[in-house]
Amino acid sequence: MKIRKLGCLGIFLAAAISIAGCSNTVNTDVTATYEQEDAENAVAENDDNICGRSVAGFVIEKNDSKDSEKRAMYPYVVKAPSSIWFLAADDIELMGEEAFFAGLEEVLSMVDLDFTDAREALKDYINKDVASVEIYTDFCNKAGISANAGAYYNSVSNFIKLFYDWDQAKYSLLHEYCALPY
Repeated sequence: MKIRKLGCLGIFLAAAISIAGCSNTVNTDVTATYEQEDAENAVAENDDNICGRSVAGFVIEKNDSKDSEKRAMYPYVVKAPSSIWFLAADDIELMGEEAFFAGLEEVLSMVDLDFTDAREALKDYINKDVASVEIYTDFCNKAGISANAGAYYNSVSNFIKLFYDWDQAKYSLLHEYCALPY
C-alpha cells in the first residue's frame, strides 16, 4: 500500500512539474513573440522615417533581398549609377541617424563622380559595361578583416565593405573601386 501511495504521489508531482515546465515554455515563447513583434514594429516605424528620404539625389529604399538575414542586417539600400549601397542598421544606430546620413550624403556626392572619372580614365583598358559594385557599411567592425583595413574589395562577389567611419570611406573607396575586375 505504501508503494502505491508513493507511486501516485510521484505521478502527481511529475505531472505538476511537467505542467509548470510547459507553462514556462509557453510563456517564454509568448515573450519571445512579443519581443520579436516589438522589434519588427520599431523597424517598421524607423522605415517610415528613412525610406523615401533623398541622399545626394538618390532615394533610400527598403532592402527587398530574398535573403532574410541580409535584409535584417542591411535594411536600407541606395542605388547609384555605379554602385548599390547596403546600409547596416547597427551602423545607423552606432553613429546616430542624423550623423550617419550626413556622412553618407557627403560620400555619395563625391563617390559617383569619382567612379565615373575612374571609368573614363581607364576606358581604353576596361569593358564598356562595368557592373555596379555593391558597397556595404560595416562601421561596427563585425568582419574579421576590419582590424587590418579601412575597406575591402571582394573580387569573387564584387562587393566593397567599408570599415570605421565615413572619413575613412572617403580615402578607401576609390582605391577599392579601381581594384574591380575590368
